Amino acid sequence: MGMIYIKQAQQEHTSTTQLPLIAGNNSYLGDLLNSDAPPDKQLSAGFFRQLKGEPLKYKYDYDEMKICVEGGMTVSDGTQTVEAKPGDIFYFHDGDEITFDTDDYALNFFVGLRPKGQV
Repeated sequence: MGMIYIKQAQQEHTSTTQLPLIAGNNSYLGDLLNSDAPPDKQLSAGFFRQLKGEPLKYKYDYDEMKICVEGGMTVSDGTQTVEAKPGDIFYFHDGDEITFDTDDYALNFFVGLRPKGQV
């Protein structure tokens, strides 16, 4: 099996018309790539966009890593709060309860240990 290449993914696949709305009226997430592994070992990667408005409160039932690539957001796990900026990386564990909020917008790339489409 050869490599898979998505040209200009950040520019071509991250608008609110291309990413599915997952919560409220301002949280969007879409898978771009999914591994062929069994469901319990499958990796999913794509983009998460948070717009100004209702904070997203999310309880992870899988492990995920995220890197902020544009904008900025507040990320809180209830014990610490971080102001994320482009280049910042997060590791969320299965069971973590995280709140995402922004005064403007944030675009993040993620890789999660979950089957395709599970949000």
